[in-house]
Amino acid sequence: MKTPTVEELFEAGGHLGHRKDKTDASLHPYIFRIQNRISIINLDKTVASIVEALEYISDLSSKGKTILYVGTKNPEVAEIIKKGAVRAKSPYVVERWIGGLLTNFKNVKIKIDEIIKLETGREKKEFEGYTKKERMNIDKKIETGNKVFGGIKEMVGLPDAMIIFDTNKEIIAVKEAATLGIPVVGINDMKFEKKLIHKFIPVNDESKKTIKLLTEVFVEAIKDSKK
Repeated sequence: MKTPTVEELFEAGGHLGHRKDKTDASLHPYIFRIQNRISIINLDKTVASIVEALEYISDLSSKGKTILYVGTKNPEVAEIIKKGAVRAKSPYVVERWIGGLLTNFKNVKIKIDEIIKLETGREKKEFEGYTKKERMNIDKKIETGNKVFGGIKEMVGLPDAMIIFDTNKEIIAVKEAATLGIPVVGINDMKFEKKLIHKFIPVNDESKKTIKLLTEVFVEAIKDSKK
């Protein structure tokens, strides 16, 4: 199981945390030092946290459990996470988190099934007799539905665990997971109370290089565990 080194994380900018006054008190043990009022993350502890999280995710995946990727920070990061999730054959949410996606999953699943039904009907040319405007409305419903729910269309039930990139940004997803008892592997740059997180990874979540590095190691761990 490949894990990133301290050197790789440092080169990716993974050591940069928040300003000292914005660093959550519960995360002080992860600070290496304060430099120019910025919390410098102890990357030795980051690597240890990654190893622990990878072992946890690998174990779940080897048992056929569903791991949901979540990361809607910006389009570039979202694309990295989406590509990784697709490679790992895992569901993902990268467009935006819809409130109630987990806690109201029964109704979400109904909407997903409606999208699939429309797609199937379009493929079978069942709407050929409809007016142009009606067919355009169907196309729009499919496009909008896939934009919101496309990454979870094959998710038949709640995920067994989640990998959340930037737990501050995805606080609604974190709280829904906590409500339902779904374990979260949370990636955050020292500005989050970690009590809601099952496996916490302290690292710079603003760095695209860091996100790409972490996404890759999780993808490889999940793929290897499924072999």
